[in-house]
Amino acid sequence: MSLIPWRKHDSSLRSFRREMDDLFQRFFEEPFGAQLPEIFTKAEMPKLDFAEDEKEFTVKAEIPGVEEKDLHVEAHDGFLTISGEKRQETKEDKKSYHRRELSYGSFQRSVPLPPNAAGEKAQAEFAKGVLTIRIPKSAPSSGKKIDVKKG
Repeated sequence: MSLIPWRKHDSSLRSFRREMDDLFQRFFEEPFGAQLPEIFTKAEMPKLDFAEDEKEFTVKAEIPGVEEKDLHVEAHDGFLTISGEKRQETKEDKKSYHRRELSYGSFQRSVPLPPNAAGEKAQAEFAKGVLTIRIPKSAPSSGKKIDVKKG
């Protein structure tokens, strides 16, 4: 068994404790935690349904409050990536909130695509806060017989 040297002042641990103390102090001093760190105020990830039938894969994502121009959909390297930003209304009449639960900010969600998904042929529609992405299935690979030659 080896001994661990005792250090009177561990600056990294003290720094962490100071940050946590500041966080809790700000949370209870300011109304309803108005100044929470950015990690707590990011927009939530969109919830997804990923289904398939004999012709295609269908991905539906709930993205309420986001405008079509703020959505980006990409299919690359075997992944489907949905990203965007939910913008907060800037015009407020000095309201005094009793509760604020709506989330604002940018988001990104990536899901792996099955090997037979033709991501380059995907099409997306956005209506009533629901993004629907249709990805056709690619033709199954018939494989190729590889002859082994004597070396």
